[in-house]
Amino acid sequence: MCAGAAVQAVRLSKTFQVRESVGVQLRIDATNVFNHPTPGSPGAQGATATDPVGLTNNGSSFQDNFGQFTTKTGSRTFQAKLRITF
Repeated sequence: MCAGAAVQAVRLSKTFQVRESVGVQLRIDATNVFNHPTPGSPGAQGATATDPVGLTNNGSSFQDNFGQFTTKTGSRTFQAKLRITF
């Protein structure tokens, strides 16, 4: 994880008594609840050993993605569980 990244997790559960000796528990887990993306590494293409000035991109001084976050990780996920106890 990068600096400043946080994962928000929530768990909801409810237990129902079906009979005297039988119970059912429903549990829902969610991660990254607010769906905040975690940015990947910034683009680092610039000057190289074969092009020390970094002019490989039509005369501009850096590649198009230099210093930009072009990837992300993290997505909202849900998981439901049903547990029967007897």
